[in-house]
Amino acid sequence: MRGRLRSVRIVAALVVLLGCLSSTSWVDHTQTEKVSSGPAATSPLSGMTLGSQSEPACPSAPAPEEVAAPDYPQARWIPAAAGNFSVANRPHDCPVDMIVIHDTEVPIAQAVRIFQDPIMQRSANYIVSASGQIVQMVHETDIAWHAGNWDYNTRAIGIEHEGYAWTPGSFSKAEYQASAHLAASICSRWGVPMDRTHVIGHFQVPDDHHPGLFGGESHRTDPGPYWDWSYYLSLAASDARALPSPPRMMVDPVAVNGLDSATVTWQPARSCRLPILGYTVLAEPGDLSSYLPATATSATFNNLQSGTIYTFTVTAIDGNGQDSLTSNAVIPGRCNAVELSALGNSPQPYGSKVLLHGAATGCRIPRYAFALLSPGSGTWTLARPYSSAPVFYWRTTGYASGTYSIRLMVRDARGPGTYSSVLGSYDGYLDAIYTVTATPNSSVAVSPEFIRHFSA
Repeated sequence: MRGRLRSVRIVAALVVLLGCLSSTSWVDHTQTEKVSSGPAATSPLSGMTLGSQSEPACPSAPAPEEVAAPDYPQARWIPAAAGNFSVANRPHDCPVDMIVIHDTEVPIAQAVRIFQDPIMQRSANYIVSASGQIVQMVHETDIAWHAGNWDYNTRAIGIEHEGYAWTPGSFSKAEYQASAHLAASICSRWGVPMDRTHVIGHFQVPDDHHPGLFGGESHRTDPGPYWDWSYYLSLAASDARALPSPPRMMVDPVAVNGLDSATVTWQPARSCRLPILGYTVLAEPGDLSSYLPATATSATFNNLQSGTIYTFTVTAIDGNGQDSLTSNAVIPGRCNAVELSALGNSPQPYGSKVLLHGAATGCRIPRYAFALLSPGSGTWTLARPYSSAPVFYWRTTGYASGTYSIRLMVRDARGPGTYSSVLGSYDGYLDAIYTVTATPNSSVAVSPEFIRHFSA
């Protein structure tokens, strides 16, 4: 996270907030201590909406930071409340490929207080004042709640502007210029193109719960009809031409092993204005490298050592520099993709027999084991230990009616298994849900619902 300190504590963050406010001329100092009370702290902003909290944050996210510097040097760092955004690790877990333009519908000092109020559950990465001052409240690597659409939140940087969507002349020249330079810097850092496909208004964000509606889940219209898109993007594009355009890799590469090989895939890298010239892929251990053209999105390495852990670092190159991301670790010869099928639909009556068939790829000598989780139980039991037979006959006689989980575990016979649990070691596993009824049920036949918990 580029040296940023992380912590769930917010006390020090509030100290930073008050210090920033005390030196900021546009803040109403008489209200800075009333963050959680009064209309100034609870008035909703028509230009701001909350990205759904029911959605998970990106994986492998660190804790929020208590003291940090802004990503954009000209901005003041005033952190949003820890509960008003999702801590993430972009671009490792989520890409950044757009900017969403908003307006505040309130004075900027009030917007700052709202994002600092944990009750409000909303935020943006930046706020630009009418005088051209910029506040950063959520780091670009984290996910601000601004679009009212979780997918857009994960992929976007949100910029609020002091102003009113339906008031002519609401946005000043200084505001346009400051925001355009900020957008150009995001283009330089993230490779977000300065066009209307990637720099959008809040009004263009789909409502993911109601197809055909826009403005996020609250159907916002900001920044409104008086926002001058042509002027804004021409300023941003001009500013971007004066900034460096290093490449930016998007999301960690994904590696999959074979018997004595591995293939790594990645999303195409981007840059602000320079073309990607190509990629280098380095496999470790062994210092194995490959140079690939700019159109490549995968590389395969053969003749690897079975049982050895490999990672792959993909580096994008353009005329201004390079950027690298490293894949997950893989072990050639380890079982990876796991499949499970059943002869006999769910539900089945008591006393019936179910034939389960497993399959695994990526390992030379696969071994299969089966386990059961009874209804209401939290303990798995081993129903069939590891053997070369990929099939298991489950005789339901003696089993109570209800819904069972069936687990297929696989590993290579020559290895100890990559992971371990109370059931033993395994390279990967797959669960299925199967229902046993007390009496025959011929009115409905439902295929087993398979759930991929882990694919090695």
